[in-house]
Amino acid sequence: MIRLIIVVFLFVFSAFALSSQPEKVQWPEDFHNPFWRKKIEVQKRMQNEDLIVVSAKTEKIRNDPKLYEMRVVAGGDVDVPQDFAFEQISNYEDLKKADNHFVEVHYNKDQKKVEIGIEALGYRADMVIRVFEVERKTPQGKSREIHWLCVEKQFKGMKGVFQVLEIGRQKSEISMTAEYSAEKLPLPKVLMGFGLEVIGRQVANQLKRYIVQKYHER
Repeated sequence: MIRLIIVVFLFVFSAFALSSQPEKVQWPEDFHNPFWRKKIEVQKRMQNEDLIVVSAKTEKIRNDPKLYEMRVVAGGDVDVPQDFAFEQISNYEDLKKADNHFVEVHYNKDQKKVEIGIEALGYRADMVIRVFEVERKTPQGKSREIHWLCVEKQFKGMKGVFQVLEIGRQKSEISMTAEYSAEKLPLPKVLMGFGLEVIGRQVANQLKRYIVQKYHER
């Protein structure tokens, strides 16, 4: 009887563990290595001038001209330790406090799902994303990451990675890379390319201020 209970417990535990793992999603390697890592001058400006890097590109996929691909890459340095920075960006429901572009955020811890409503320039995007917190060893040291996949609503299939690296004593780099492909992108023209970069930079700056403020309020 005891053996049976142990077997059942192990089966249930294994099923739960498997269900919490990421689906079979391909995470491109450059999701973990933003372009500025190869550009020393850009890195210096990020560290010394508080530069926030944002790139948003939309283009047709070469091997499938029916599809458009949107890729957004953003990052900046923040004067807080790595673990504190990661703790703040993984407090999903606090995003509304950090920036008013986030009008709705609900986190289901059991399902590892976050419902997000974002507004900008009169446009609202709603997403339900699954989140997977990951820790990896990299040439730059320990990397704490949130891998996410949109599973419902407008941007279903969109995937991305938030990454937090330690780059100095009480200093971290936070980056985000996201990618979405579709025959028709669910965005108005005003938010394509440059417009999206402007909004992205505003959000990143607000998040940076919020994280630093929370650190000093400890």
